[in-house]
Amino acid sequence: TVKGEQKTVYSGLMADDTGKIQYSAWHDFGLKEGETVCAKNAYIRAWKGIPQLNMGDRCEVSRVDAVFETVDAGATKRTVAEVARVGGGLDITIEGLVVDMKGGSGLIKRCPQCNRSILNGVCTAHGQVEGITDMRMKVVVDDGTGAIGAVINRADTEKLTGVSMKAAEGLAAAKGEGVVARELMGRILMHRITLTGNVMSDDYGPSMIVRSAGRVDVDLEGEAEKLLAEVEAAL
Repeated sequence: TVKGEQKTVYSGLMADDTGKIQYSAWHDFGLKEGETVCAKNAYIRAWKGIPQLNMGDRCEVSRVDAVFETVDAGATKRTVAEVARVGGGLDITIEGLVVDMKGGSGLIKRCPQCNRSILNGVCTAHGQVEGITDMRMKVVVDDGTGAIGAVINRADTEKLTGVSMKAAEGLAAAKGEGVVARELMGRILMHRITLTGNVMSDDYGPSMIVRSAGRVDVDLEGEAEKLLAEVEAAL
């Protein structure tokens, strides 16, 4: 409802060869999946650092014949510096070195209603609840241009570290929950990984909610030879 008047908002995703953006159209432009359009008099707003394209009543949409053969229907690879400059983005891929693990990693409890992490059985939205056990990692990844925080879900935590949640629960029962985070950190710290997800910004800077992750195998001998060749060429 805008100024007492009900309106229908159309939303979706647009992409070109530079990346992907979510749009909100305040008029029915008859947009269809797969067609290429040109939008004039649209404007950009950001939600938690993620740019969004807004198409109001003054926006003009036309169909064009341009074909974006290099459109990446999946993720767009970015450096941390590029993401920080924009503030956020959808389906971003970042590759870098894990340099730290933050508190809140390891075994946690989640609210069964909203899936938020809870502390001492209390959800900020639903009060006292019976939490559901989950596992995650909150890491800091540095790619040489900057560092970014990332929250990694249970499935990718298991994949990256080789520690299943069942094993983590057994370890916690035997030695305490704090040991789980230390075990995970020992298996991931200073390893190169690739992360894909949505990046949002707040007062503490950009952070990624990871949708998928994987290890990056580094050819140390090949990298050393490449660096030596670059140094010799510069002499």
